[in-house]
Amino acid sequence: MFDFAIDMDVITKNQFKSVTLPKKKITSKNNVKSSDNWLDKDQLQEFFSGLDKSYNGDDKELVSVYFRLLAFTGARKSELLSLTWSDIDLASSTISINKTITRGLDNKLFVSNTTKTQAGTRTLIIDENTITMLKRWRMLQRSVMFEYGFNIGAKSDQLVFSRFIDNSLINVMTPNHWLKKILTNTNLPTITIHGFRHTYATLAIEAGMNVKQLQKQLGHTDVKTTLDIYAAVTEKGQHESTELFSSYVGF
Repeated sequence: MFDFAIDMDVITKNQFKSVTLPKKKITSKNNVKSSDNWLDKDQLQEFFSGLDKSYNGDDKELVSVYFRLLAFTGARKSELLSLTWSDIDLASSTISINKTITRGLDNKLFVSNTTKTQAGTRTLIIDENTITMLKRWRMLQRSVMFEYGFNIGAKSDQLVFSRFIDNSLINVMTPNHWLKKILTNTNLPTITIHGFRHTYATLAIEAGMNVKQLQKQLGHTDVKTTLDIYAAVTEKGQHESTELFSSYVGF
């Protein structure tokens, strides 16, 4: 506006050109610092114990499977909410991440057949316990949805997670509400849904996953994003690694 005023000969100098703006402190949503936005192994176990106290019945199964995938795959919340059963190959223990939920006209939710980034389209490997949970959930979902009047049978395009009442997409904010309810039944620090991606990354690194594997699993386009997480996690083990090296060399 002031540059335009100069062009119009209203003023001769833009005084704001000499103002130095303070650097903005970057924090994640809900005022949770990025460096604190994750759970260690014991805290993750406590989280699922809190989940058991917070939910029961069919809701408990849905929420349990959702957070299991969130914590054990590193997938984004919208990627999981857009999953259909055709994306999951239980025989080969894989999940295909190939779409996400977004908003269109009038703020209406719809499934976009593209992921957040090009690297976001990926195949995730899942563990045996997660496969068992998914198998149980698929059978229960068919039964529950039938009670609500939806005969989904073995439909491949059926959403893995959907609203029971109308079999539609779950709102992207709903997992935030699930999380808030669960945390009230624990002594855990406040984290965000995105914190489960950081949790996965942190625990995967501690378990020995290398940078390139982690980059592929998380769907990072730039390896620097993965390396930033990797450096932060491995820093705390630097002293132990130094002692191991010295012991190995032997002098």
